[in-house]
Amino acid sequence: MKISNYIMQEAMEKACQSKLKFKVSAIAFDAHGDYLDRARNSHRNGMTGKGKGLHAEMALMKKYGARIKTIIICRVGKSGNLLPIDPCSACAELAGKLGITIVSIEP
Repeated sequence: MKISNYIMQEAMEKACQSKLKFKVSAIAFDAHGDYLDRARNSHRNGMTGKGKGLHAEMALMKKYGARIKTIIICRVGKSGNLLPIDPCSACAELAGKLGITIVSIEP
């Protein structure tokens, strides 16, 4: 899937809305390449601390499940610059089970 400048901008804007140290967003697309939704990482049920965050891609997979075919993930630094990112093992495993491809926007 080709990542357009518009999609990249949407992903970066959503990531910047995160209140966590690592600002991450995800955008989900169906099998036809149609936009489903976007999400950012957040605190899970008000809990804070290491390992307590809800990953953006996990939030989308919980909401849409196998309707998703592609998720684009993006990480943004404090100054708004793109940073490298890969899905964690739990997100990658669930995506694999659901047949979802996760693509990272790289700097």
